[in-house]
Amino acid sequence: MTSTRAGTILRLKKPASKAKVPLTLDSKQSALRSPPTLRTSGMELVTLDVTDMIGNKKCFVLHKSFVTHYSPMLNASFNGPFSEGLTQLIEYSTMSINAFGIFTDWLYSQKIASVDGSLPSVTDLIHLWILADNLIIPTLQNQTIQAISEVMTPTDKPESFILHTLYNNTMANSPLRQILADMFVSHAFVIDEEIEHHFPREILLDMINSAARSTPKKTAKLSKSKMAKYLISVDDVRRR
Repeated sequence: MTSTRAGTILRLKKPASKAKVPLTLDSKQSALRSPPTLRTSGMELVTLDVTDMIGNKKCFVLHKSFVTHYSPMLNASFNGPFSEGLTQLIEYSTMSINAFGIFTDWLYSQKIASVDGSLPSVTDLIHLWILADNLIIPTLQNQTIQAISEVMTPTDKPESFILHTLYNNTMANSPLRQILADMFVSHAFVIDEEIEHHFPREILLDMINSAARSTPKKTAKLSKSKMAKYLISVDDVRRR
């Protein structure tokens, strides 16, 4: 069986037996449990063989208690009746190995950071949010949104390719879509004609809606000075 969520593939094999094991994807249950620590987690390890979109591979060996505590999706796989539950090995396809590495560091530190300790790039953060969405980790999604708000500046907007990735892997009204559209508007990013056709159509609509929401509603008529910029001069026609 193959389970997919927003572009990430989790390969699940057939059950090793007919025994029914309840699988839960409820993120609230993990939130109620005490978070694991290295002193209490024991030595049980799991392996995730990760492959990105262009075929790069990396193997991550992690403490099972951390992985299954924070991700209901991985908890269901490693503790379920499928072969992953027996082998404690998952083959995982994702968009960015770098973002997956940031996720594994977060499991132990609860902090989002690059190798040098700084905040990751907007591209890595977008990949990270989508990964957290796939793994059902709302806490990581919220921290990622906060990091995006800190990283994006008026002079540093995301490349068009990552926006296509974002819109191809999220649903309408996604918080990730909303914050990107809101920040494009608030930072007054200029989309010139050369890059306009590379942008997802949906983000342009989201930007219009964002601008409409952020603009105070006024019922007063336009002033004469403001109205003037919409009017066509008739004097030039009369002189012809």
